[in-house]
Amino acid sequence: MNSKVIQFHRQGAPGIKALWRRYVWPLLTPFFTPLGSALFGALSYGAWTFAVNVSSGGYFIALRSGLVHAAMSFSITYGSVLLMRAVFKRASSPLQGAILAALTTLSLTYLLLVSVHLYIGTPHIAWTLAPGLLPTIGYDTIYSVILYRAATSNTQTTFPLTSHSNSGDYREES
Repeated sequence: MNSKVIQFHRQGAPGIKALWRRYVWPLLTPFFTPLGSALFGALSYGAWTFAVNVSSGGYFIALRSGLVHAAMSFSITYGSVLLMRAVFKRASSPLQGAILAALTTLSLTYLLLVSVHLYIGTPHIAWTLAPGLLPTIGYDTIYSVILYRAATSNTQTTFPLTSHSNSGDYREES
């Protein structure tokens, strides 16, 4: 074997976890902030809504639906992070907080989205909202798990969670 390969082998190759933390996690961190998530959601879902509705509703209706959905996606994503934090903070245990935060946010999100699209006359509501269902479930679940892990480990993470007490606990003190 080559001496550099042997030397590298003796030192130990960096593990997957170390590589993930060094190279991948910094790229993903902005998506876990309220603003980064909201901007990404607005751009992607606004474009999708326009594309789905342009063929049957015409350009103006598709543009209106796309812009309204982009504004709703931004507002809902930003608001859902704040709502998840508030629901989590008021729960009696971290596990209950994580479950309630995800379910409450998901329910209110789709109640609002369906209501607004019915009101503005979006032609294909199911096709408009379908692609966002799994990412919304995933985001709400992941963010709730992050809140849970932060509360149970009581350590500061690499993205900005707001501590709600002087002790660093992420739940409200009784």
